[in-house]
Amino acid sequence: MSIDNFTYDDKNFIPQIISESYRQISCLKHTKEKQVYVVEEKTTGEKYILKCALNDGAKFLETEYIFLKEHDFDFLPKAVWGKKIDHGFY
Repeated sequence: MSIDNFTYDDKNFIPQIISESYRQISCLKHTKEKQVYVVEEKTTGEKYILKCALNDGAKFLETEYIFLKEHDFDFLPKAVWGKKIDHGFY
């Protein structure tokens, strides 16, 4: 998957693979390098935080994802899944 698979919607970049199953509830942060959204699963209504990062920010986000997957503590958010793309991570 490449950055071309992100869809542009009202200044928000949402990975196409995400928008097929989830709808954006709100945008918590939006910069050229990093975006943070609240998304809702379309069939269950369950809400998640979606983080997207490009270039250098992608390395930090991937490290955060690995840390959360390896440390299953109640006080830490649960990492559901992560996906590496050409120049980013979400």
